[in-house]
Amino acid sequence: MKSDLSQLTIALISDVFIHANDGARLGESLKHARSRGAELAVLPELPLNPWSPATQTPHEHDAEEPGGPRHQALSDAAHAAGLGVIWRRDCPRSEIRTAP
Repeated sequence: MKSDLSQLTIALISDVFIHANDGARLGESLKHARSRGAELAVLPELPLNPWSPATQTPHEHDAEEPGGPRHQALSDAAHAAGLGVIWRRDCPRSEIRTAP
């Protein structure tokens, strides 16, 4: 860990991981970011959800409670890589789509 707490190295990851086997690819992306000095990774909104941005039609299984399988996969990958992650939301609150 750096002794200078006023600096933070951030990786901006623009890829999405929407296929069932993409968890390993997510983990490799995070590990690569960490190997280049990142301490925090910023991911697109819903990086593990195939509905956004890949399709226009929401499905019931798109909704997920905290701690659900996609949340857990992201948490596990970040823990294994040794860095923190956040994902960004690009649209205003009024434009957020939710499953019915």
